[in-house]
Amino acid sequence: MCSSDLLTALLTDASRQVFTREFPRVRAGESVSNLEMEFVRKDGGRLPLLVTAKAVLDAQGRFVQGRAVLQRSQQHTLRRILTAAPMAVRIARLSDHHVVFLNTAYTDLVKRTAEEAKRVDVRQYYVDPAAFDQITRRLRAGETVRNALVELHRPEDPVERVWALASFTVIDFEGEPSALAWLFDVTELQLAKRASEEASLTKSRSEEHTSELQSPCNLVCRLL
Repeated sequence: MCSSDLLTALLTDASRQVFTREFPRVRAGESVSNLEMEFVRKDGGRLPLLVTAKAVLDAQGRFVQGRAVLQRSQQHTLRRILTAAPMAVRIARLSDHHVVFLNTAYTDLVKRTAEEAKRVDVRQYYVDPAAFDQITRRLRAGETVRNALVELHRPEDPVERVWALASFTVIDFEGEPSALAWLFDVTELQLAKRASEEASLTKSRSEEHTSELQSPCNLVCRLL
């Protein structure tokens, strides 16, 4: 265990911001659990740890200091696995739908830089926002959503569409409930399916039209 002052002195700037945001809860007597933090080693390297902090109170129940327990972070391993994944992967907060983690395949899918993608509410990518809302309701109810076909576009370019086979689950990421999404780009398959369906429909209509043309001829031939 270590004091909060020593803890913040060892944190990276980004992790210090997270701790500063959460520490008022500790001063109020609450506990915070599993905050993913990065600590700076003596050699300048980074050490990812999970931080659980709680308040130390005096006999009158007044705040004395904060105490933190540090554990090895499994989220560091998760980041490495998801970063190398061949399919598009992103993690977005459930509270505001903003991306807090993404891999290169995801930036390719939405055609944005990593910095741009993190500034976008992911709901804006859905051609049908109601589909996104339904997925979100299921996630908040504790469900895992598997193999949902979703149609996406960039908000500034509604003409170009992308289809993805997507799966979603809720995880705790950086101390907040977040949606982990895997998205497989199936645009080419979807376009090929639609082209096949349209060709089949055109053929069916053509055969119906030919049949209509042949029917009077057959009738005349029988009369002769």
